[in-house]
Amino acid sequence: MKTILLDHIDPTPAELARLRPCPDTLARYTEMIQEGVELPPVTVFQDAQCYWLADGRHRLEARRRLGYRDIQAEVKPGSRRDAQLHAFSANLIHGLASNRADRKQVARLLLKDEDWKLFPNRRIGEICGLSHTTVGALRNSLESLSKISTRSHTVSSNQLDSEQDSPALQVNGGYDSYDPAEDDLKAALDTITTLSAENDQLRESIALGNLDLPEEEKIDLAAHLKDLRVKLEIAEMENKTLATSRDIHMTRLAEVLEKVKKLQYVLKRKDEEINSLKQDLSQERKRVESLETELAFEQATR
Repeated sequence: MKTILLDHIDPTPAELARLRPCPDTLARYTEMIQEGVELPPVTVFQDAQCYWLADGRHRLEARRRLGYRDIQAEVKPGSRRDAQLHAFSANLIHGLASNRADRKQVARLLLKDEDWKLFPNRRIGEICGLSHTTVGALRNSLESLSKISTRSHTVSSNQLDSEQDSPALQVNGGYDSYDPAEDDLKAALDTITTLSAENDQLRESIALGNLDLPEEEKIDLAAHLKDLRVKLEIAEMENKTLATSRDIHMTRLAEVLEKVKKLQYVLKRKDEEINSLKQDLSQERKRVESLETELAFEQATR
């Protein structure tokens, strides 16, 4: 166990394990710390660069909001990638449980990594909390997107009709590979979104193939379209990050406004107490003046 300054901890690995923080959990942890409850230490990995947060995103943020400068942490030797891999599976066994969207996002990050994508589907499923069949479907979908984005040769209209008639087969080998227990509405919506994106890219490939241009120009145009899609994905990720930051700041603002409201209430009560004391003081002064008058009259009449 070690006490570490918050500024020395990079929270990126833990942040990537979730799409966004949970305002309710942040508020609950903040209240618990204010009441003196000792929360479990966070987990960090240390290398020559810094401490990488692997578990405890909400606990760290709660202390930061309350103005604390440090936090108790369990320190493990390792790099950012070690912390990242730990973060991906940390909330499967404790803390705020990751939801399905978080787990599928983790699976996609693993499948896009040059090293981690070599893991078997079962291993990735164990890390992110999904079945190996769902991981396999995500892998096939990502591989299909990669193949479509690099395809620049001519595709006939008949081929397009055939592929559009059976999009599920060209993406993931059919829905029969899905685990029925996980084939819920959200998975279906995710699949529809993926198929729509693939269909758009396939149409682009066909349009390029039908253009009356030299093959070199078609290849350049295909590369340009791919670059634009990458930039769009980055922009969407940045937008999600900004939205998360906005949510955090809005939560902080709400807490500050609540504190101001409470202080205003306390101030009002204090003003009422002061006014009451002033009235009591005024009455006591009048009483003293009355007594002094009576005393002076008695002395004068003796």
